[in-house]
Amino acid sequence: MRKLHSAIIICLLAILLFNCKSDFIPNTSAYTVSINSGDTTRSFQVQGIAEEPKLKDEVTYTWYKSNKLFTSQGGYSGQLLHGRYEEFVAKRLILKGTYENGMRVGEWKSWNKKGDLKSTVTYKKGLRNGDYKLYQPAGQLKEYGSLKNGKRSGKIVFVHPNDSLLAIKYQGGIPQDTVSAKTLGLF
Repeated sequence: MRKLHSAIIICLLAILLFNCKSDFIPNTSAYTVSINSGDTTRSFQVQGIAEEPKLKDEVTYTWYKSNKLFTSQGGYSGQLLHGRYEEFVAKRLILKGTYENGMRVGEWKSWNKKGDLKSTVTYKKGLRNGDYKLYQPAGQLKEYGSLKNGKRSGKIVFVHPNDSLLAIKYQGGIPQDTVSAKTLGLF
């Protein structure tokens, strides 16, 4: 009889131990957080990660801790943003994009407080890489082209208020040559 009691106690202890271990399994489920501060609301997703991501010194990471958002270059100390991000001021959308492991990815759009588009920028692995457009305060196109590692690259077109165009060829963010609008096929 004692052997049966001992076996039952050992089984119960084993069940308890296995249940305790489940607390150490990483939480990889995503959830949405909203932070309100004055007339600004930030809504974003965070997700637990199964393993530590490889961090890059040149990338700025955005993370959440103690009901606040933080950014830091090359590191973090909280939960990395992962999923959609939206920011509102006075109930108007002013910033929208997506995070992946704390890095901006894909298309990010920003608007002024009136609701006019300010910019559209493409991010890859936390760096501004790809097409971008900048707009005048009233929403008219001001500049467009491509970015590589956050710097202008290739043909950048500047739209002046009188609707004239100026195209400049860039390499590594440094202007190389002025290109005619006809060469670009803009006429």
